[in-house]
This record gives sequence, structure tokens and C-alpha cells, in this order.
Amino acid sequence: MCVIESALFLDNTIIIIIGIVLILSKEEKQIITKKIKDKKKKIALDNLDKKEREAVKILERENAVFQADLMEKLGIGKVGITRLLDKLEAKQIIERKRRGMNNIVVLKNS
Repeated sequence: MCVIESALFLDNTIIIIIGIVLILSKEEKQIITKKIKDKKKKIALDNLDKKEREAVKILERENAVFQADLMEKLGIGKVGITRLLDKLEAKQIIERKRRGMNNIVVLKNS
């Protein structure tokens, strides 16, 4: 019995050692990353109204803003900010991202 147990122990040990060697001897894959230069388009503020321009300037300064914070900074109500952001989204200037119960407003391609 003792010989059989030591043979099983030896077999298990060899299998474990082979597994460890196989895991550690994997070829390392080299990940090549390429940086793509971001060409930020200059947003034409000429065809925007006053509140739209203010919103874009705030977003250029802060990159991303909660819709509620933008509403406070511009001094307009919920309906007004929704309509304003709808117009800017239609012009492909901003996008709204849903975060729980809030929207985060960001400039498109930034």
C-alpha cells in the first residue's frame, strides 16, 4: 500500500510541476499600441445663439459637466436645458451620456 501511495504522490507532484512549467513558460505577447493624434475640430460658434455658445464654452473649459450643473451655470430651467442640449445634439456638437439618474454632457470627439 505504501508503494502505491508514494507512486500516486509522485505522479501528482510531476503533474503539478509540469503544469507550473507550462504556465510560466508561455510566450510573452507584445502589445503594440499606436497613438492616434486627436485633431480637435474647432467648433464654429457663429451659427449658435447666446446660450448655446455659453454652454459650449463651459464644456470646452471643463470637458464634462452634469446636466444639472450646466443648468445652474446657465441659469435656465429643466425644460430650457433639455431643449438647448437637444439642439446642440442635433448639430452634432455635444452628446449626453446617461449615468444613473443623471446625464453627463460632453463635447463630441473630445
